[in-house]
Amino acid sequence: MNGKKLFATILFVIAIGALVWWFAEGHHPWTSTQRMVEVKQVDELFGTTTTTQKWEPHFTPGLEVIGPACAVLAGLGVWLLISARKKKVVS
Repeated sequence: MNGKKLFATILFVIAIGALVWWFAEGHHPWTSTQRMVEVKQVDELFGTTTTTQKWEPHFTPGLEVIGPACAVLAGLGVWLLISARKKKVVS
């Protein structure tokens, strides 16, 4: 395997890895930088539990970023594979 084919394979693996990451994070169409979490607090005096919601920082990739990035990586990989083909020698 020559260098171009190896680099093309690495580009394909990175593109697939980015898509798997996007899908594992919830496959959202838009990128978000925060998520809402529930915080439970127990009152020491009465023993009641109150639930509040707050935002915490958390990066979630969106398809509007991951999609074009994967398309570019896959396009570069295809271009490298096509350019790595050996030319036939006509005798």
